[in-house]
Amino acid sequence: MKTILFFISSSRYACRDRLEGICRYARTRDWHVQAVEWTTGRASVKETLRFWKPEGVIVECGNPLKGLNRRLFGNLPVVWFDAKPGSRGSGSYMGFDSTEAGRLAARKLTELGYEHFAYVGPRMRRHWSDERHQAFDAELAASGKCRALAFSRSEGQTQVVECKNLIGWLRALPRPCGIFVANDITATQVLAACEKGGIAVPGDVSVISVDNDESICENVRPTLSSIAPDFVHGGYLAARLLNELILNGVRAQRMETFGVVKTVLRESTRSLVGGTAHGSVVNRIKDRVRRLGAVGASVGDVVEGLGCTRRLAELRFRETTGKTILEAINDAVFERACELIRSGVKPSVLAGVVGNVSRSTLERIFRVRAGVSSAEWSKRYFAK
Repeated sequence: MKTILFFISSSRYACRDRLEGICRYARTRDWHVQAVEWTTGRASVKETLRFWKPEGVIVECGNPLKGLNRRLFGNLPVVWFDAKPGSRGSGSYMGFDSTEAGRLAARKLTELGYEHFAYVGPRMRRHWSDERHQAFDAELAASGKCRALAFSRSEGQTQVVECKNLIGWLRALPRPCGIFVANDITATQVLAACEKGGIAVPGDVSVISVDNDESICENVRPTLSSIAPDFVHGGYLAARLLNELILNGVRAQRMETFGVVKTVLRESTRSLVGGTAHGSVVNRIKDRVRRLGAVGASVGDVVEGLGCTRRLAELRFRETTGKTILEAINDAVFERACELIRSGVKPSVLAGVVGNVSRSTLERIFRVRAGVSSAEWSKRYFAK
């Protein structure tokens, strides 16, 4: 059995999903995947390589680790995850398509009716943040909108000073303003600055970010809208790419990307389109569908306690969204089922994992939304 090493930074939540994708591919090749926490120091890496004698290595480079380059791994096939192409030397690079995220954020905020836009990057400049910002501006320009106002950071400032500067910048933005933030961690700083500065979210500004880390997005107030990269598929593709290197010995630089799996709109964004104001019955239904629908809740569960009749809730929801509440619930069930398949759950046991949904109902949902059975959807997804 071949051993593959995955050097990770376990503080990054996305590593869990990447590892799942790597292992999903590894099972098709009878690989043993060993996750190794990256520690500073060449000696520790050399010792790890001597002990495990791997056939190849995947290295997670989300943090700017010094000394992590091609020479450290000798002639081993290496796939660099999240590194700027060429920054680690020769080899193959796998990364999230930040351009797609930037375009999607611009489209979402434009669809919600915004005319003013802003962008906030992370504390330390990253190539993926620049790509997201540039794509955001390009998409806005393509739709005839003004480019986003960007928050400018200064080196050497304490977090308190930077927060004060951010508050002042947020207060000066034209309102209402749609703000795209580079990632969820940075978005929590933006939300905190808004709270401290008396800036209403989503009244004065709406906020959308990238990563969809639910431990963050569901636990800040207001809950955070976010674009979810398909980290599981990214891990799968990275392992497949590594297998090509092992078999073919290709050493030329190569870059591949994975995309977005979904966008989750939560309380930090609001629509400026008439009839969908934040706090309305429709938005409350949407939020409940997102939270309850994925586990197969009924229409009654969703509308309970809304303060209006079920019929009125159904009418308002359909007038605004063009869908019935049941259709929205089934959309949530479908998205949840797809997520479970990506994480390794077999289609044959999906119904039992999703929740209060029968297998026949789940298969009907798949055929209506994807045109194929859950098993066929799974085959097509992992054949990408």
